[in-house]
Amino acid sequence: MAFGSAPSFGTNPLSKINVGDPYGTTPAARLQRALAGSTFSKKGLLTDYGQGKFDMTKGYKKQVPRTSAQFASRGLETSGLKNMALAEQAAAFDRQRAESRGALDRALFNLAVENLGSYGGYSGSRFEDVMGASSGRAERAAQIREALA
Repeated sequence: MAFGSAPSFGTNPLSKINVGDPYGTTPAARLQRALAGSTFSKKGLLTDYGQGKFDMTKGYKKQVPRTSAQFASRGLETSGLKNMALAEQAAAFDRQRAESRGALDRALFNLAVENLGSYGGYSGSRFEDVMGASSGRAERAAQIREALA
């Protein structure tokens, strides 16, 4: 070990530092930033879904009395046509709600996949550090054996 250098305990903590990225200088900082971004995105998705669901529900609640009033004004308030129209409105509402829920589920799945990728990048970086340190120790041990022989 040269004068003024730090002791090496098998790993080089500076090997994965990215000085070009002030917020993700280390693998742990990059992981934290990625997870914070996906958490923020998830909250935004859930908020948007809740607002859309609220708007759909309000629209449906306004639409049903209008449809009933239209059939009543024609004298068809007890007809099967009114029931069919209301059933079609309910089916359209349910279909729209299911589509928005499916879109939310797909978006949440994509966020989960991004999180797994972030964890994989972090653990791969840590594994690479450990394996690099092991190979470095093995090389030094071979050099020591060679020098002793």
